[in-house]
Amino acid sequence: MGHRRRYASLVAVQLDKALTDPAATAALATLDAVLIGGGPMPAGLAERATAAGVSVIRTYGMSETAGGCVYDGLALDVSAQRVEVRSVALEEFDRVLGDKPNQIDKQRPDVTVGAADLLDAASTPGDITEEGLRNDVNVGFQYISNWLGGRGAAGINNLMEDAATAEISRSQIWQWIRHGKVTRDHVREVLDEEMAKIRADVGDEVWEKGRPEDTREVFERVALGEDFPEFLTLPAYEKLD
Repeated sequence: MGHRRRYASLVAVQLDKALTDPAATAALATLDAVLIGGGPMPAGLAERATAAGVSVIRTYGMSETAGGCVYDGLALDVSAQRVEVRSVALEEFDRVLGDKPNQIDKQRPDVTVGAADLLDAASTPGDITEEGLRNDVNVGFQYISNWLGGRGAAGINNLMEDAATAEISRSQIWQWIRHGKVTRDHVREVLDEEMAKIRADVGDEVWEKGRPEDTREVFERVALGEDFPEFLTLPAYEKLD
């Protein structure tokens, strides 16, 4: 009694990575449970977590049709969900806003941002890494392949991805090339290597069904072209039957 239950909400790939770090694993083991959502759990991941003393509960949220929620394999009553979610949300809004309808009174006159600031990519923190480039190439390629196959949402590297993720991936590559951070030749080398990895992972039959030649053509147009297409799906539509 009196113990406040503690949870962490992760996607499967985060849990998988955490279990390789003894300190992260020990921290998760102190929680009442780790809630896993955002996509399917790879085989054996729950068993590894349990063996490490981490309590795992499979859970995921609303479907695109607002059809309901599932918690630990059980469908939850929709009306109860709405009441509970509403009360939790209102509690946080009331805590910050009190009786006010909004917080438009919180202005920042001390901050002035212009077009030059928004375009000053060099001043942003962080570094472009080979790992980041490879991830962008891999995810971008796989998503386009799935999209050409009629799947708008696709499970990629244990995460459920949609067009927004692919847009970010190809946009980063295009911008890095534009600003001289990477070269087209290097991106093509990475693309060759990542395509080979994907083929080895999925097998020749699935690989050929994924229309790799068309996928590569679309990827190169949207990530390596001189001009930046507004949406990656625009040239992809040309490949549909």
